[in-house]
Amino acid sequence: MSKRDEPETGRITRSDLYRENWEHVRHVENERLGFTSVYIVVVAGVLAFLAQKGVDSPLSRNLLWLLVVLSVIGALISLRLMADMEAHGGRLKALAKDSGLQEFFTFGAESGWTNCIQLRKLFPIAYAVCGLFFLVAAITLPSQSALSNARPLSAATDATQTTEGSSEVPRAVSMENTVKDQGGTP
Repeated sequence: MSKRDEPETGRITRSDLYRENWEHVRHVENERLGFTSVYIVVVAGVLAFLAQKGVDSPLSRNLLWLLVVLSVIGALISLRLMADMEAHGGRLKALAKDSGLQEFFTFGAESGWTNCIQLRKLFPIAYAVCGLFFLVAAITLPSQSALSNARPLSAATDATQTTEGSSEVPRAVSMENTVKDQGGTP
């Protein structure tokens, strides 16, 4: 084997640089999708718990604060990954241009209406909107003491009903009493 046929071990080619940057872009995309998947599972679990137990559960406010924190972390991670992706995308574009291969460059649309919508820029916005929603929900959620002092709506309406001919003595209304008053059988 001649010296010309042997691969050079210390030399980095443009194709090596292009491949390395492209693999890093793919790695960044996988990181973002992995965190987003975990975020969606946690949000779905918390919302399912809140739907089952109700907002009067002692954990409700804490779980909403957890979602606020996860949303802030998600927005920050997404911003950082977006910056990494754009930096490596710029390097890819420069390498393709220097090599005369810009027609094969496939990192995002260069023109047209699809250039206006970049998914990597929507991720931080989505995390921020979700975080804001959870923050408002956590702040406006009634406290445990307010929930324990509140009477249920049915008890409040039952206590205001009185029997005819009595002197404003409240009575409990049940389905049996209502049916009997209407002349039916319970």
